[in-house]
Amino acid sequence: MSRTFDAPRALVWAAHTEAEHLRHWWGRGNPLDVTIDFRVGGAWRFVETADGTEHPFRGEFREISAPDTFTWTFEYEPMAGHVAVETFVFTEEAGRTTVTGTTRFTSQQDRDQMMQSGMEQGANQSYAALDAYLVKIKLRHPAADPERPPGGRPFLRFVQASSVGIRSNNCVVYVTISCNIQLPENRIAAPTPTAFGTNDSVAS
Repeated sequence: MSRTFDAPRALVWAAHTEAEHLRHWWGRGNPLDVTIDFRVGGAWRFVETADGTEHPFRGEFREISAPDTFTWTFEYEPMAGHVAVETFVFTEEAGRTTVTGTTRFTSQQDRDQMMQSGMEQGANQSYAALDAYLVKIKLRHPAADPERPPGGRPFLRFVQASSVGIRSNNCVVYVTISCNIQLPENRIAAPTPTAFGTNDSVAS
């Protein structure tokens, strides 16, 4: 299964590997309890509640190469012993991220049973929920904006151009000064531009 999201890879990776994001989409809009130890050998367990019934899933992380790929085992607890191995690959192009998932089953019977259980439909519903969730968070999540300062707080940028005349060779050099101003979350107001260094002239 392959799906492309209108979001950078770092953000889509975080959405697949962090509990604070997973609970918003993996359960397709249903309440989801998430336990995840994201490391090789670490366990995960998601419990989705739908129509008053709990549906528990579990597995273990086998391989992690952030932010390119990870592999985990996947098991639906009511069908204990039927374990699939899933690998997810994340590729980014022009700010959009494609997630390609490959599932390996221990037998054709396990594969057929999983498909009959609605696995593909459920995955499509989850990714539709992820599409909607990414729209909500990508403008405020640090991973979506490489120019955001550490800590993720917004900043405003203004530019003041200054010209410096160098008399020795009778030319004018233009210097552009760019300033980033980091503001508290509740004070996103444009600063008043201050004229500094404008048309300063220095003799060599």
